[in-house]
Amino acid sequence: MTLAEFLQRLRRAAQESGIVIREEVLEAGAVRAKLRFHLSDGSYADVFVNVATDKYYYHWQKGRGKIYRVNNFPAHGWHEHLNTEEHRKPSSAITPEEFFRRVKAEIRRPG
Repeated sequence: MTLAEFLQRLRRAAQESGIVIREEVLEAGAVRAKLRFHLSDGSYADVFVNVATDKYYYHWQKGRGKIYRVNNFPAHGWHEHLNTEEHRKPSSAITPEEFFRRVKAEIRRPG
């Protein structure tokens, strides 16, 4: 997949989620990019991709230091971080659509 194709898919998933207020480009290049999506609950999600090295990360900053991150680097393969950098569990690859579905479900979860 090219960078342009991934970014098109990512932006479509963000828009269709219904939770994105604004997009910000933090980094842009020929083979890599980092975008920040400001969400309806005041939190944000960062997505980084490098298509040349096949590296991805999805990061949701929930507030008060709590995070949800799914990535395939450094040398751990696909894995999730749940609320802290130290808590990591193996994961399968994740799509932009699945990432925004998970974040949306968490935002809408009571309590």
